[in-house]
Order: sequence, then C-alpha cells, then structure tokens
Amino acid sequence: VWPRALRAVGRVDASVELLGKRYAYPVGVAPVAMQRLAHDDGERAAAAACARRGALYVMAQQATTKLEETAQAADAAAHGGPRWFQAYVFRDRSQTAALAARAVRCGCDALVVTVDSPVLGRRERDQRNRFALRKGLELSNVSSSAAAAKGSAGGGAQAALAKRIGGRDPDLVWESIPELAKLTGLPVVLKGVVTYDDAARAAQTEGVAAVWVSNHAGRQLDVAPGTLEALPEVVAGGGGGRPRAEESVVV
Repeated sequence: VWPRALRAVGRVDASVELLGKRYAYPVGVAPVAMQRLAHDDGERAAAAACARRGALYVMAQQATTKLEETAQAADAAAHGGPRWFQAYVFRDRSQTAALAARAVRCGCDALVVTVDSPVLGRRERDQRNRFALRKGLELSNVSSSAAAAKGSAGGGAQAALAKRIGGRDPDLVWESIPELAKLTGLPVVLKGVVTYDDAARAAQTEGVAAVWVSNHAGRQLDVAPGTLEALPEVVAGGGGGRPRAEESVVV
C-alpha cells in the first residue's frame, strides 16, 4: 500500500458503485456453500450480519438454507440489505431460470455465474475425509432430482461427491451467456475469470456486466494462480474492447 499525503479526510466515504447501484463498502461476503455445517444459523446469520452493516452478501446456490429464509433473516436485521445470487448453470435452463426468479423475488440485484467448475475437480481432501452433509442438512435450493443426477466422471468417493453438482451443464460456453442474461433478466457477473484473454472475451460478450477474479479457493484446480497474482492481467484484459467500457466492472 502506497499512502498519499495531503488528501482531505475530514469526511470519508468508502462507498462504491457496482452495476449501477451504490454500496456502502467496497467489501462484501462471497458465496459460501453449506454454512450450516459450521453453525446452525449458517446462511441466515451471515446475511443478517451483512444487512446490519450494509455490506453486500452473495447468496450461494449450494446453501443449506433456502433463499427465501436467508432473505427473510437479512430483512429482519435491516430491510433492503444488498444481495446478489450465485449459481451454477443447469443443463435444463428452466431450473436456472426458476432459481433466478426466486432470487429476484428475494431482492437480489445480480446473478453471479460460476464458470470455473463445469465439472467437479478432484477433491482429494474431501475424499480422504469422506465428506458428507450431516443428518438433517441438505442443499436447500436444489431439487432432489437435480442433486441425484449424474455429475463428474469417476467412481467411489469422487462419484459420491460429484452428486452435489448433479445437472450442471458441462458444455457451458461463451455463446451461452447472452441467452442466460436474457433468460434471467439480471446483470450477469462471471465468477472464476483469471486470465487476460477471458477478461477480454467477457468485455466483448453481450450480457456480461462484470467479472469476478476467483480461483475457487484453489479447490477446483490446485495449480491455478492466486487471485492477487491474476488481478493485474484481468484488469488489463477487461479494460478494453466493449463499446461502453465504463460499464465493465472487475470485482
């Protein structure tokens, strides 16, 4: 950090504008799956805490609390707390559209599409630990039929883990994004962009409102660059090419 001198700081405003809306802080809470594994209040408590502070909360598709319950908890703490919804894209687009419609009703202002995991990476730690949701918990926003659908290839523990991504579209491509934006009616944020080329392509793609620099916490591809390492080239790639470049935002 290189501090600057002789700047007026008598009144400090940390707010930032993203996707045409003003947010109180340039900091938010990223989508985290299955939060009730850590505490029974899980997603409800996290959303309520963000709402009280006016911080952005991104609801996760793979949550252990329904969207509606999470939104209700946030509104009870401070009505109108900013929120987005993160989703994986299903082969059956009607399922994605239905989730997006629920997100809109819950006050979400953007759809965050995770694009770095069309199939599940090899989760060796989860395999060793025989990861499973404890009794009484479920992926509350995903239908049982989707959760039971075939996921990534492989046998044994990996196959069991892959059931969590049942129905996800492994053939999602750039050409799918404009259709997806029209289908959901929400600004689309692509989460999982780490290269100059993908950022430049995103800036040229209709329907993309922003890119989110993310390596899925290193769990999808263990040799992927760290996000701070990737940030400069993503900023460089996303900065040009779009007719209205000022609308291109890097998160």
